[in-house]
Amino acid sequence: MGLLIASIVLTLFLIVAGVFTAIRYNHANNERGGWFFLSVALIGPAILVFGAFTRVDANEVGIIYDDRYGVMEEVKLEGFQSKSLFEHITPISTAVKTVTLGATQEEVLGGQTQDSVYAMFVITTSYHIAAADAGRFFKKTGSTDITTTQLNAAAKQALQAVTINYDIYGLLSTDLEAARAEFQSQLTVLLYSQYFITLDSASFDDIDAGDLVEQTIQAKAQAQQQIEIAQANQDRAEIENATALMNAQAQADAAVIAAQGQADAAQIAADAEAYKVMTEKTAVADLFEYYRTELPALTDSEIADVVMTVIYYATWNGVLPTVVGDASIFIPLP
Repeated sequence: MGLLIASIVLTLFLIVAGVFTAIRYNHANNERGGWFFLSVALIGPAILVFGAFTRVDANEVGIIYDDRYGVMEEVKLEGFQSKSLFEHITPISTAVKTVTLGATQEEVLGGQTQDSVYAMFVITTSYHIAAADAGRFFKKTGSTDITTTQLNAAAKQALQAVTINYDIYGLLSTDLEAARAEFQSQLTVLLYSQYFITLDSASFDDIDAGDLVEQTIQAKAQAQQQIEIAQANQDRAEIENATALMNAQAQADAAVIAAQGQADAAQIAADAEAYKVMTEKTAVADLFEYYRTELPALTDSEIADVVMTVIYYATWNGVLPTVVGDASIFIPLP
């Protein structure tokens, strides 16, 4: 609108200046050719061309304020864009922004727990303004970004709705991730409903529950650690006892197996000797029956001598004795 007014004013000024110049030129030269000076008045409308285009940078959208209709929800996207002379473009970043809350004394961020402990939090949030929501955000806030105060207020509201469901000891240990996820869900709804901002993530960087609570938690952790150490020692002792028992049982089993093996070996040797004796007896009896049949003229005593002679020569190794005789008389053989 300002550019249009400036263009009109400039055009009128140039027309007046052109008429004045043309009259003086014609009077001085006694002719009518000076009216061409009026053509400079075209410069005024020409400057309107500069107001008919705009450029939107990367990761930004252009918020449109129309002099006739106010803030528009429609936005100009990245790149070189045409626009009306009545439109004014305000750039808003759509990139993800990260803000840490509760890190300073001016931005205290706390919540009361189920057991009435007021804990202080340091929370990091990441958010962005979507292109489709940029117009509504600007209309809501009149700014190109949410202020830390506005973000901190929404975070407090979401945090208090969450911490009241947990006791401080659970919040500092096993329930931490569940509380964080619930807080992120609550803050997502609040930021979008209040400011049309999209929350990307939220993390609990630190929780300060006071010295007394932290000392209690530390003592509890140390006690738990001692319990775990005692349990580990007991488990190790049980394992060592079981191992010793297994080793003793293995040694006993080995001794039993060795004794059984020796007994089995002795039994096998005895069985073999008995079998040998039985076989030899059977062979002698068979040989005796054979010669009794073949030599019926001989007596049993003579047949026995024959059998013994046959057995002797069958088992003789061919070495002759060096002496003959009994224990008191012997004759050396040549």
